Amino acid sequence: MAQVRALTAALENSPKLNDINTSLDNVSQMSDFSAIELKIKQTKYFDRLNLLTNLSTSQKQGYEQRIFSAQTDQTLQAIIDEATLQNKKEDLYRIIDQITYPTPNSSQARSSLSKLRTRINGITTDQEFTQERTTLIEFKTALENKVRKANELTYPTRNALAKSEIITGINSSTTVAELNRILPDSW
Repeated sequence: MAQVRALTAALENSPKLNDINTSLDNVSQMSDFSAIELKIKQTKYFDRLNLLTNLSTSQKQGYEQRIFSAQTDQTLQAIIDEATLQNKKEDLYRIIDQITYPTPNSSQARSSLSKLRTRINGITTDQEFTQERTTLIEFKTALENKVRKANELTYPTRNALAKSEIITGINSSTTVAELNRILPDSW
C-alpha cells in the first residue's frame, strides 16, 4: 500500500487523483492493487496528454477516452505517441493557416492550401515532421518574398496579363521549386 501511495505522490496535481485515492480507500484484497496501478499508469499518460498544447479539446477528449480504456503499457505508449505526433501536426496546420497567397480566396490558393494540409496528414514519424516543418517554413518565407517581388514588377497597368499569370502561378504553388520556376530570383 505504501508503494502505491508513493506512486500517487507524482500525481499531486492530477484531476484523476481523487479517483485513485478512493480506490485505495476501498481496497479489500491484494488483487485490487493491480487495478489501482493501472489507474496510476493511465493517469500519468493522461497528465502527459494534457501537456500537448496544440490539440483541440475534442482531440484531447478522444485520446483521454482511449487512455482510460487501455489495459497495457504498450497500448498506453502507442496512444501517447499518436497524440504527440498529432500535436506536432497541429503546429504545422497553424503554420499553413498563416500562409497568405496573393489571392487567398482564389480556387488555386484554396487548392494549394488543401495540398499542403494533405502532405501534413501523411506524416507518420518525427523525422518526417521535422523535414516537413523545415520545408513548410522555407516555403512560407519564399512565398512572402515572391508575392512582394510580383507586386514590385513594373508593368504598364496593375492588372497586366503577364502579372496576373504570375500571381495565378504563385497561388498554385506548394513548393519553393515551383515558386522559383514561376518567378525566378533573377527577375
